[in-house]
Amino acid sequence: LDAKVAGKVSALPQVLGAMRQWVDSVSAAAEAKEGAVMYLKLCDKVRDDVLPALGVRLEDRTDGSFLWKLDDAEVLLRERAEQIQVASEAAKKKVENKLAMKVKDLDKWKSSTQTPAEMFKAMADKYSKFDDAGVPTHTAAGEELSKKQRQTAEKDFKKKEAEYTKQQEQLAATPGLVAGIEKEIEDLRKLMAEL
Repeated sequence: LDAKVAGKVSALPQVLGAMRQWVDSVSAAAEAKEGAVMYLKLCDKVRDDVLPALGVRLEDRTDGSFLWKLDDAEVLLRERAEQIQVASEAAKKKVENKLAMKVKDLDKWKSSTQTPAEMFKAMADKYSKFDDAGVPTHTAAGEELSKKQRQTAEKDFKKKEAEYTKQQEQLAATPGLVAGIEKEIEDLRKLMAEL
């Protein structure tokens, strides 16, 4: 036997020992009446973490069977590290996307506390004067809005008014909604820091 083959053959007792430990873990899980998820985790652990360190590649096949291959442990561990890195980046991106969505959702709900009149008055860069209802009548430069601009402003006002009424009803029906979203954002930020 050449040195490379002899090295691989000498790893077989370690592989058998690892598989014996795996069988013991599966037996313990069965005695503890663990669910199927635990068995899958044990299988994944032996395939992804234990065997590669011993120079064994275990590949799942589409027909439900698997294939054992002896390989260089360093190569397998490097591949596993790359898989973990890719999975970590994907998980982080998923949390980032969810966080952005929740922040946007929170902004929407917080803006719902602003009446349509307050919203338009806050647009000092666009409008300077308003009628009694709070609909803009003059541009920021002090010029009276044209008929078309006034119609657009009234349309926007009515749309905001309908949204405001609907959101106020939802907030009244679910008093802890905003606090719940804030808690989710806080939890997602903590999770991001851990990733």
